[in-house]
Amino acid sequence: MKRDTLIYIIIAILTVGFSISAVIVGVNLHSRAIAKKQLKSQTEAIITENEHLKSRQEILTSDINSKTDSSDERDKLNTQIADLKEDIKNTELSIKSKTDTKNQLTAKINDVKKVVDKLDAGVNLKRGNTLTLKDTTVLSGDKLKPGRYVATGDGKFSVSSILGGTTISEDLFLLSGYTFDLEEGDRISVHGSVSFTELK
Repeated sequence: MKRDTLIYIIIAILTVGFSISAVIVGVNLHSRAIAKKQLKSQTEAIITENEHLKSRQEILTSDINSKTDSSDERDKLNTQIADLKEDIKNTELSIKSKTDTKNQLTAKINDVKKVVDKLDAGVNLKRGNTLTLKDTTVLSGDKLKPGRYVATGDGKFSVSSILGGTTISEDLFLLSGYTFDLEEGDRISVHGSVSFTELK
């Protein structure tokens, strides 16, 4: 009897032990399931964060490249501006040089006019008739007889010898007058308006 009771007690203890073990195993399995679920959730969160970081990296890389391109474009524009400034400077120097040359030529022309005026004032010849010709060609002895003349006006005239060749070619726009001798058979060509006054 005591033996049977002891066996029952041992069986009960083993049953309780197995139950406790089963509970412990169940708890462990449940804990592992929870841990696995949490790990999975954390892994997914890490993957999502990684994708976000990759996207952010691409945006930042694009922004950096854009700024680099803008910087290169800015450098090109600055170079073009520097070249334009240099061209403007050279143009201004060229204009100044040409202006100085023009002023020098104008001064020389004025000096020549003064000399011509003095020469005209010193000519003690009586002036005769004046004939004005415009855009035409005449022969000496036709409208103008051979002799000494002073040509005035704002046109141009030339005189060709009967023997050939141009002996006189003058632009009166810059002159107060031009004195010359007209020979028999000379050809006078006039462009614009020129007046011929005979000197006796």
